[in-house]
Order: sequence, then structure tokens, then C-alpha cells
Amino acid sequence: MPALNTTRLAVLREVLARDFVPLLPPLLDHAHSDDKLTKKNLSRAFGAFVLSQHCGLAPEDATLSVVDDFDDGGIDAIHYHRPDRTLIIVQGKLKAGEQFQQAEAQKFVEGVRRLVRSDFAGFNANIRDRAERITEALDDCEAIQLLVTYVGERVSDNARAAIDALINDASLDERRFARPFLDYGPQAVDVALGAYGAHPSINTRLSVMRARSMDEPRQSRFGVVWLRDLVALYQVHGAALFDRNIRNHLGDETSVNRDIRETLINDPELFFYLNNGVTALASEIKQRRATDSATTYDLRGFSIINGAQTIASAASVAESIDRAKVAVTIIKAAADGDFGKRVTRARNNQNPVTPIGFAALDDVQDRIWSDMKAIGFRYHYKSEPSTREPDVIDLPEAMAALGLLSHDPRTPYWIASAPKNPHSAGMDSYESLFSPAPSGYHVANAVIATRSLLEFARGWSGADRFETETYRYGRYVFVWVMMKRLHREIIADRLLDPVKLAAAISAPVDEARQQLSETVASHANAGGTPRSASSVLQTRNDIFKVLELFAIRNFAVPNDDRLQGAQNARPVRIVGAKTLPVYDYPQPLFAYLVTKAPHIVIPV
Repeated sequence: MPALNTTRLAVLREVLARDFVPLLPPLLDHAHSDDKLTKKNLSRAFGAFVLSQHCGLAPEDATLSVVDDFDDGGIDAIHYHRPDRTLIIVQGKLKAGEQFQQAEAQKFVEGVRRLVRSDFAGFNANIRDRAERITEALDDCEAIQLLVTYVGERVSDNARAAIDALINDASLDERRFARPFLDYGPQAVDVALGAYGAHPSINTRLSVMRARSMDEPRQSRFGVVWLRDLVALYQVHGAALFDRNIRNHLGDETSVNRDIRETLINDPELFFYLNNGVTALASEIKQRRATDSATTYDLRGFSIINGAQTIASAASVAESIDRAKVAVTIIKAAADGDFGKRVTRARNNQNPVTPIGFAALDDVQDRIWSDMKAIGFRYHYKSEPSTREPDVIDLPEAMAALGLLSHDPRTPYWIASAPKNPHSAGMDSYESLFSPAPSGYHVANAVIATRSLLEFARGWSGADRFETETYRYGRYVFVWVMMKRLHREIIADRLLDPVKLAAAISAPVDEARQQLSETVASHANAGGTPRSASSVLQTRNDIFKVLELFAIRNFAVPNDDRLQGAQNARPVRIVGAKTLPVYDYPQPLFAYLVTKAPHIVIPV
């Protein structure tokens, strides 16, 4: 099993430092360097994080179980999970480059052995102070679960043997050990990290009128529900009710949502006939009471995948919906499973959805959302009303930033043509930008850098009309070139500091501004008949030439054989009687130029 990758480990450390370390009980021994104390607290927080995800605990409750300190007897956390009467004893290792070794396992084994005998001598004060509660838990529990969590490759064979020997030790006379011990390795940690901060699963009860069933090939229930019952769920759970929907509520001012509200206000009895209905998924469907008028179902993992506009719009006129009914289809399927995604895609194809709208079903976007949340951003990858809040990044903005970071010189043209939805102007496919999958750091940093560069460009004023047009229409050309110089910083596993970024790029930006103006002016006058800056910077082939000349100048690329070879490389293919270029832009040239970009260093 591979170790947790460096990006996910960086995200995990962010979560631990922000949400768990401040809640930990103070360390008993402070006679260590600050660096060692920081590492120790992250290690202590790791056990709390795993407990919080494994047992469904809030960070405040999970950290109360931490006993990890410099003399902990190999035990990091002790938690009695009353719902299933299980005492969970945790040992963790927050080191990606190392296996969980025999020495660590042996220390853990000896600590557990003394603990189950209620022998608290030699333990630190964190455990001794809990001795009475631990003893009560030992008396009451029906199972003892040993949990070993780590981010390295594996539990070594010798370590596994040591723990297994404890569990099967007849001389200990302890039959409540769960077999085998819980191996909570990097894959489980990664899944837990992805789920951290996500909406909790919704379990509810729903009354369905005129209910009908179909159990093959998939368990499904159909019928009619009071719209007020779905609105009540929305009022309790909010956007979590639409967690797996392609679109969240798009706002009250869309034409469709205005029509929904008007029907509910003026003709609530007719709403059933004028609405397409609601589709939901549930991981479990259990029938409860059935009467002549309705059948009640208990639903676990309930998620509405089509109908967000109906329900959220109805909630805004809740006083008018008592007589409104809506058709409902409930299909048994996990919302994040393959079949659930297939249903979601199919049920939403009947209404206009942009191609990137289906990104909501992509696991890559879930992963980026998880990363973003950990580092302090709200990532909106579903269709929903736009917002200008600095901590919000939406999918179109992410796509534009990743496009400007890419080697593709067509990006400035596409974004200038449609800045809010560059994909609609021809920008390369969603897959080209998100495969291989970028990390949340990568996406956030690309957006931070793009925002900062555009902020500089917004402050520029020209000495004449030509220069003013250059700055207006050439800003994405400028950003494309500068992003190549920031590439290493953007793809690092740490978040860019906007203040330090702005300070570091201030001088290079001033230089680039002058170079851009001179480059555009030179190209506009090169053909004998002077052209305006706007005509040059709104024509794709002219943009390619400006980018080429601007990059050569800004990157200080020497006019040598390698540059000339790249400029002359024009691969062609023969199609019938025609000779056609292999690429629709000079790809070999730009592939060479981006390798010559001098790196701008941002201080940590």
C-alpha cells in the first residue's frame, strides 16, 4: 500500500494544526525545542482526527480522548464508544516515509497489556487522571478495539505479529479483543480526509402518497409527496440535501425559479401537473407504516439529485405551499457510487446543463473541494449563484487559472472572448485541465496568482489610446507569460501568501508591463500599415506572435539555433491532397519557450 502522498499529507497537517491542535490538552513536558513540540502536537492531533472520523465525533470530543505525551506507554488515545460498547485504544504514526515498526508495536502492546489489567503505574498523568473512567469502561465494554493508524506504507510483518500475539494471548484471559486489530492505513486516512468537513449523511422518514414499488433490477419507490415535507427537510439540512445534485439552488431571479414561485402562490393545487417532479437517491429504503392514504419509508443516505430548484424556490414562499404536491422517485443507490452518478447524469440531461456542469459528479472535484476546505477556501464546483468573496473559488475561475498556467497559448484568446465561461469560447476540454488531477493547493495557488496579476493590470493606465487598448486587451497575454515564471510556486504543497506574492512580483510586473507595450506596438507596425492594439490582441494568430515575442523578451531567450529550430518546427500531415498542420498553433515553439521562464521566488 503506497504511503499518503505529500500533497495529501500537507492537507492533513493543515487540518490538524487548525482544527485539532488548539483543542488538545496542554503537553505535560515543555522541556523541548519549539520544533519538537510542534511535531508532537501534530502527532497527538492525528489520533484525535482518526477517532473523529472513525467514530463520528466532533473535534472537541475527539481531542478529549487524547492521552499522547512524552511518556504515554505507546498509547495515543483512549475512547469508549458507548453506542456499540467498544473501548477503542489508538496508536498512530504521522511519518510518511516510515513503516509502523516492531519497536513501536511492542511499546503499544505493553501499554495495552498494562491498561487492560488496570495497572496504571508508569503511565503519564493523562492516563492516570483517567484511571477511574478507563476502569469503568473496561468493566462495561463488550469489545476492545486496537486501532493502529499511520501514513507510511504499511505495518511491518514483525509489528503485526506482535499485536496479533497480544490479541491471542490466552494468559491475559481477555476474550473481548476485536480480531483482527484495525489497520487504519494511508488509504483509510485519505478517505477520512476527503470526508472531513463534508455534509453528514441525511437519514429521514418520508410519507409517500399513492406509493408504488419496483424492486428489479433496482429497488425504487414512486409516488406523490407534500411539497411542504421536502421543504421542511431543506430548512433543516440546507444545501446538504442537494449534496450530490449537479446544481445547487441558482437563486430566486432565474426565470424558471420565478415561474415556480408564481405557480405556488397563484395555483398551488396545479403545481403537481406543472412540475417535472423530484428524484432522490437513498442508500437504504425501509418501509414502515402503510395506510390507505400513504406509506411511510425510513431513508438512509437521502440525497435529492434532481429538484433543487423546486424545493429551494418553494422554501422562499413556504406560506403558500400547504396544498402543493409533487411527484417523487426514490432509487436505492449510494449517491457517490457509480450507479448513483449515472442516474444523476441521466436525470439532469433533460434540462440545460453545461458540459462542465457534470463536473459535480467527478471524484477529482470532490478531492479538490476537500483540499480547498482544509486550506481555508470554499470551492464551488456546481452551478450556483456567483459570489465575489475572496475565500470562494468557483469552477470557471479555476479552469481559467489552470488554463493560464498551462502551456497552451490559445488560453488568453479564449478567456478574453468569454472571461466568465472560457470553455464556451472553445477552451480545451475539462479533462485536459484536470488530468492528471491537480491538488487543492495547485488550484488555489493558480487562482491566487491570477487574481494578483490581474489586480496589477487593472491599475495600469496608458499614455495614449494605443497603450490603453494594450493594457485592456492584453492583460491575459501578460498573465499567461507571468504564470510561467510562477509555476514552481503554484504547484508547491503550500499556500501562496497574497501579500508576499504581490511584493515579490512587483518589480517583474513593472518590467513586463513595459515589454508588453513595446512588443504589441512593434508587431502592430510590422506589416507596413499600422494597426490598433485592439485588432492585434483580439486576433488569435496575432496573439500567438505577440506571446512569442513577449515571452522571448521577458524570459531573455537567446536567439540561437535552439530557438530558431523551435520557430521553424511546423509538423504537417497529409490528408488526401491537402497538407495540414499537426497543431493549430506552433506547439513545439511554445513547449520550448515555457522551459526558459526564469523562476520568481516567493519567500516562505
